[in-house]
Amino acid sequence: MDNSDDKSLLDLEIVASLKALGGDDDPELFADLVSMFMDDTPARLQAMDEALSAGDSEALSRVAHALKSSCGNLGAFSLAELCRAIESAGRGGDVDGARPLVEQSKTQYERVRTALEAELA
Repeated sequence: MDNSDDKSLLDLEIVASLKALGGDDDPELFADLVSMFMDDTPARLQAMDEALSAGDSEALSRVAHALKSSCGNLGAFSLAELCRAIESAGRGGDVDGARPLVEQSKTQYERVRTALEAELA
């Protein structure tokens, strides 16, 4: 994966500001944020799958909104944008239209996870 690809996955300015945020007082802050994101996101992706299976557009919208926020906080704007589209589809009751977006979000999460792991190295 080249650097231009990483830049589309993560806003490196946000990553740098999060790394600096902890400063000397909490040097592990960024690692902690990444760890929480990596712990929570698979469950949220699973919850989106379950909402799709149940045809529950409200639950789909809710989960996508929560994931969108956590993606944005870490600068993972490409994944946040997918979540925004899923949230919008859910709000509109378009469960079928959200299916391919949810599948794309799983692939995108794996790419974001890899990029975040590289930032921790």
